[in-house]
Amino acid sequence: MTDSIVIAHHINQPISPCDFANPIWQHCQPVQIEHYWSGEPAIPARHAEARVCWSDEALHVRFVGKQQEPLIISENPVTNTKTLGLWDRDVLGGSLLSQPLKEHLRDQLRKLGHSRLLFVKRPERRSHKRRMLYVGSCRPGEERFYGLEFDHHDDLVGYDFASALLDGSTPGAPVEHPLFVVCTHGKRDRCCAKYGRPLYDQLKGKVDPEWVWQSTHVGGDRFAGNVVVLPEGLFYGRVGEQDLDPILDDYFDGRIHLERYRGRSAYTFGVQAAELAVREETGLTGVHDVEFLRASREGDDRWLVTLRAAGREYAAEAWAELGEDPVYMTCSSVTPQRPRRFRARLR
Repeated sequence: MTDSIVIAHHINQPISPCDFANPIWQHCQPVQIEHYWSGEPAIPARHAEARVCWSDEALHVRFVGKQQEPLIISENPVTNTKTLGLWDRDVLGGSLLSQPLKEHLRDQLRKLGHSRLLFVKRPERRSHKRRMLYVGSCRPGEERFYGLEFDHHDDLVGYDFASALLDGSTPGAPVEHPLFVVCTHGKRDRCCAKYGRPLYDQLKGKVDPEWVWQSTHVGGDRFAGNVVVLPEGLFYGRVGEQDLDPILDDYFDGRIHLERYRGRSAYTFGVQAAELAVREETGLTGVHDVEFLRASREGDDRWLVTLRAAGREYAAEAWAELGEDPVYMTCSSVTPQRPRRFRARLR
């Protein structure tokens, strides 16, 4: 092979499509395939070889792939779209990223403290040669996100975006629009793919498609389909197609659609329950109408949460409890369980 030219020699007799062991193949020039379609170097377990020749009847190609990774098997295989590259349940540990990059990302997460790593994708970007990194904060009053394009994953090794974010500098280009993240992590739970993928398709038809991403596990499998709105970190659960318009209409008016609202990512579960109790009591739906002030533990799985709304402080008692009836909580549940949930009431 010279540059992008593959030399295929003529053969006198055609080769049967099933004749992989024909000795003619050994006289054909091998073409080593050692990169992904994106241009990035592939790990040895994904290397392949192609040999090409031609006869008067056809062009013959034998493709041999090592494919030493575990096979991707599904109880409900998808036959009309590409299924390679599925996210592992352990997103970072099970990824194909290099070990130095994995260690670097773990270090960055430790620096940031209360943080989460998501892998995101948009199938429409498969032909795009560059990758995208988003990094930001969802803390109330500090909401901001930055985007950075890069060529190879290992370009991120040594890039200290955590320190840049913590000291107030700009670790990328400011993102001037919202990001809508839809969990489609089927390996985590089939419900996420079952409800998330159609939701992703519907959502990108309602806003700029560049704003919408599929993602790994965001938390709360049993609430699929899950949608997260950034930079505010607004979580919505059990979202169906009929919910998208009211969620979007309220969001672009600066409000929260309470019917599907799960809480803000910056808050603990107890604070999320208390915030919702205050909003339901006051009828306040503005994103910034309710401010978290403090929380203190009052016992096992009980907290006293103080919030400010409309110039007044509210004290809410929040607690965790188990639901009365066992249910199959996700598509992967083998046995029914009593769901753990968080409740709150105003004092």
